[in-house]
Amino acid sequence: MVELLVTVLVIGILIAIGLPTFLGARSRAQDRHTQEDLRVAFTAEQAYYSDTVTYTANGTLMTAIEPALAYVDSDTPVAIGSVYLHYHPATNEIFVSGLSASGMCFYLRSAGNGTVQYARSLAPCGIADTRTFGPAW
Repeated sequence: MVELLVTVLVIGILIAIGLPTFLGARSRAQDRHTQEDLRVAFTAEQAYYSDTVTYTANGTLMTAIEPALAYVDSDTPVAIGSVYLHYHPATNEIFVSGLSASGMCFYLRSAGNGTVQYARSLAPCGIADTRTFGPAW
């Protein structure tokens, strides 16, 4: 009987240690998925930029370049699984953003000069061009 109690206690301790680690891994994986979608969308934007020397927020044009993503012309991500594009023609700046299933909002900004900056915040997501951007997420 004591051996059974010790076994149950050990299993309980292992579960208590492993469960938070597993839950953290899940949210990190969801965040990485959204970040990868933004990077793929940005690569498609760069392909468009190399042909036209301008960015675009036109979802139809972007789908022709990278059909695996769902594009939305908006500056505030509100739905999981879509990539949001916001273009400033005066400065030739593109903002690519998305909402992760973990509740984190990710933003990527690039101007025609090649500088890429990143930002993130907790949901509800805000307007992309009002974020504080830095060199990494």
